[in-house]
Amino acid sequence: MKRVAICILLIAAISLALSEASFAAEPLTVTVSLNKTSYDQQETVMISGTVLDSLNAAVSNAIISIQVNDPSNNLVHVAMVTSGSDGRYVDQFIIGAGMSTGPYTVYVTASKSGYTDITQQTNYTVIPEFSEKYLPLLTFGVILAILILLRKKSKH
Repeated sequence: MKRVAICILLIAAISLALSEASFAAEPLTVTVSLNKTSYDQQETVMISGTVLDSLNAAVSNAIISIQVNDPSNNLVHVAMVTSGSDGRYVDQFIIGAGMSTGPYTVYVTASKSGYTDITQQTNYTVIPEFSEKYLPLLTFGVILAILILLRKKSKH
C-alpha cells in the first residue's frame, strides 16, 4: 500500500512538472539599432529593430516600449510601438536644442502574451554644437598653420 501511494505521488509530481513546463512562456529576442551613433542637436534619432521567437520567426503585434535616458539618467524620450507582421518596429524623435551633450542610453523592451519579456539597450552620443563665436579663432588658427608650413617649406 505504501508503494502504491509513493508511486501515485511520484506520477502526480512528474505530471505537474511536465504540465508546467509545457505552459512555460517562450522567450523573445529583440534587436535594437540606430541610424547613427552620434547626433547634433535638432537631428532625428531613428530607433528600429526586430522581434523574433526562439525559432527566429518574426513576432507580430508585440508591444515595444522604448525609453531614452540622457547622460544624467533623466528620461528624455518614451514611446510605445507595435511590431509589424515582419516583426519589425520603428520609432523616431528629434534631439532638442537644449539637450545635454554626451552619451545617451536607449532601452527597448519587447512584450507579448505567452512570451517572456526581453530588454536590450544601445547607446548614442550627442555632440557639442559648433558655436559660430569660435569661427574667427578657428580661421586665425588655420591661417597661422598655413603660414608656418609655407615658411618651413621656403627654408628648405
